[in-house]
Amino acid sequence: MGIDGEYVEALKKLDIPETTDRLQASALLFYKCSKATKIWKNRGFLRAGLSEFRSINQALRWDNGGSTKNITTLDKSKNPLIHFMWRLRRINVYVQNPEFDTNITTLVLPNNDDFEYSYQALVLKDVEEYFRKENLKDYKDEDITRICNWFSEIQYRFGAPEVFRQGLQSYAQTLINLYK
Repeated sequence: MGIDGEYVEALKKLDIPETTDRLQASALLFYKCSKATKIWKNRGFLRAGLSEFRSINQALRWDNGGSTKNITTLDKSKNPLIHFMWRLRRINVYVQNPEFDTNITTLVLPNNDDFEYSYQALVLKDVEEYFRKENLKDYKDEDITRICNWFSEIQYRFGAPEVFRQGLQSYAQTLINLYK
């Protein structure tokens, strides 16, 4: 229900316990968002997951003895999904709750024709319109449209919570590569 164990083990070796805790908690909260969960709970889990995610910057400072030297902050990431999640937190906490929808999708495991699982993936409605409620003056207009279109497409395949969880794992890998 958190980030995959391989990331947790690698992060533990880096001795960044507060950061690892925030990554795992954020993933857990995203995991709790689902079609079966009441709408108010999904909104709460999403806000909490994004808030835990955003608190990684402070956790990295704590893990680094209070220093900001050699810290790769979320807002400086080169990963567009990280920026998307970074900005969504502010919208979800201070501006407006998202509207959710569901999409029936099918999971097929690679190299296993016998496994097929259909489920209702939780998705965010009107992603670009919602995302543009944030102050995005530091981004090019065409980049905003591109990340919103990409997110919209991929969330219909896997669900928004899983895309966010993968974003967390991507950031974990960035930290692993940087601090090893």
